Amino acid sequence: MKFLKVACFFLLITLISTEEEEPDVTVEFSSHITDTLSERAINATIATPEEVEPQVPYDKVRDELSAVYGIDANTSETFERLLNETIAEKPVETNTTTNTTEGKGKTKVECTPRVLAEDEVPTVTIANSSVLLKVLSPVTNKNATTGDCVVVLFYSNQCVFSARMAPHFNALPRVFPDIAFYAVDVVETGNLYVRYGLVYVPNVMLFHNSKPFARYNETALNLDQFVTFVNKYTGLEYNGTLNVTSADMTGPVPSVLVKKVDYVLVLAWIFALSCFCFGFAKSSVCKRTIEFLRNTWYEANADQHEHEE
Repeated sequence: MKFLKVACFFLLITLISTEEEEPDVTVEFSSHITDTLSERAINATIATPEEVEPQVPYDKVRDELSAVYGIDANTSETFERLLNETIAEKPVETNTTTNTTEGKGKTKVECTPRVLAEDEVPTVTIANSSVLLKVLSPVTNKNATTGDCVVVLFYSNQCVFSARMAPHFNALPRVFPDIAFYAVDVVETGNLYVRYGLVYVPNVMLFHNSKPFARYNETALNLDQFVTFVNKYTGLEYNGTLNVTSADMTGPVPSVLVKKVDYVLVLAWIFALSCFCFGFAKSSVCKRTIEFLRNTWYEANADQHEHEE
């Protein structure tokens, strides 16, 4: 009986040692074979063909798969097919991404040079809404690469900021003679607010082929910043020196602030105050205030009558 127990003990030890010596391949091939091979193919795309061959022993993998799982020995051919397809598809995706990036990165337009007369001096044109809409009328080919560039200033002669920047804008046509410059008083032509999304003045916009292309969003309203803005989106270099002359102070865009009664603003204030008074009259605060004043008045009158008696 003791001999039988000893024999069973040695047999158990032998089985345990045999299991420990078996190669552990279940971790690598526990999932589906196709998924494992696809993951190996994707990871192999970052290496060269010379590096792939020593890292992936095809014969060993094929033998282990055949011995452990009883699968077909042509697994290596499936792996090679997936690897070749992945390598072949990778350059196509790279080229597509590159082309998309180049298309989105285009931030400049090509301006058609203006034809000026011999004695013509480029200057800002003061226009109303009808003239501006005619200048910015839709062209036949909106997708053309080159086209007319127009810079428009939306200003108000009652705005102090518009008056301060006027001399600097008046100097721009002399710096960029190939671009047409227009200025529109939005107070006189108020139908342009919604059309071009104007929420403040002064507002400078660049149009290319009659389409809005860029808007000036800097806080500094001076000649240097305007030149940087135009150069950034057109690539045009300025001519001459950057200076504001005495002639730029006189026009065409007025640099003197015009003070007059804005009846629209007066009506807006009247409407706002009326709404405030109406809302306050309906509130509980107003009712408590009136009740407090009424009680105070009654108490004061009652005390006065007592003193008289």
